[in-house]
Amino acid sequence: MKFKTGIPVLLVLLFLSFSTPTIGQNKSKSNAESIEALSLVLLFNSINDDLNNRPNKPYLGEMTLKNGDFIEGYLSLNNPVGDNYVVIHYTEKDSKIYPVDTIDEVKLYKTDSTTTDTVFKTIENEKALLREVYNNNSDVAVYDTAISPFSNKLSGSVYVKENDALINTWFFWTSGPKHDLLRYIRNKDGVRYKRKDFESLDDLLQKV
Repeated sequence: MKFKTGIPVLLVLLFLSFSTPTIGQNKSKSNAESIEALSLVLLFNSINDDLNNRPNKPYLGEMTLKNGDFIEGYLSLNNPVGDNYVVIHYTEKDSKIYPVDTIDEVKLYKTDSTTTDTVFKTIENEKALLREVYNNNSDVAVYDTAISPFSNKLSGSVYVKENDALINTWFFWTSGPKHDLLRYIRNKDGVRYKRKDFESLDDLLQKV
């Protein structure tokens, strides 16, 4: 599984300075927030030497470790270190790396382009966190390998968890993750569904 990395520092600075999401109601920008944003960017840039590539873009959220510890702040997900992945937690003054196998769940808070918080989970033998895009609260859930808040688009490889089995729907000859999921549903139901049979991604997910 591969994840794209490498965000120009200037873009990160602009994002954190002008588009930083807040918890609860929106608040006006302040000098303190600008200083915090600059500090985060400097940390984001300086930690590169410890990773295989430039760290992934951080988002505001919370993380629960398997030992029960709760962490809140800016989180950069699924950064490759050797053959494994880590989450980087940024504060105003420093940063800390958490191996994915020590994490139970990550939740990225909703942004201006999303409607709800986005949950990421560690599942079975997967080395990286998977983004939850659908869960019917029973025995079926759908995940993908994106590392950003869910904005109603699938990205990377799509996984279906059904009856405790995790299935990677990726197929070389399909045109993308949405088509991968459609192919999975066709094979599961034995019906030659077409894309036009589903008006939205939500309709497709409901069919899983």
